[in-house]
Amino acid sequence: MKITKKIASRLELRDDATPTGGKAFCDEHLNHFMESVFIPYGSSLEKVNEALKECGIEPFTEEEVLEVSNVVTKEAAAIFEKIARRSKMDCWFGIDSKGRVYDREGQVKGKSATSQRILIRQLMEGMTQETFNELTDKEKLVLADCLTI
Repeated sequence: MKITKKIASRLELRDDATPTGGKAFCDEHLNHFMESVFIPYGSSLEKVNEALKECGIEPFTEEEVLEVSNVVTKEAAAIFEKIARRSKMDCWFGIDSKGRVYDREGQVKGKSATSQRILIRQLMEGMTQETFNELTDKEKLVLADCLTI
């Protein structure tokens, strides 16, 4: 599993039980750590975890990485709802408590990053041009960001 900048920015570091090493500062995230020790984005989870252990920081599990890689932020969820409302779409999608988009008709499960992008693209394809034009530049950036998980 590869660690992207987006994923790294969503994983908060935790000190391990060893008496030495640990986080550099409160609220430090994996992207800060990777940049400080020159680990390139796109590196494997195994390589990142080795460096974390050497520095007295708890490694991440695959489940933790998958959990944050599939998340739609509350801001993005609100924009999706706005698009559906303004485009007068039959609201076929939902966003669960973990921030994952899912298809209410059960055709696409939203558990993987790939299926998340499929669902988001479907939503964007159903959006009218008028609705798209009504979005702010920031909202358009948030939507674009959702496609690059």
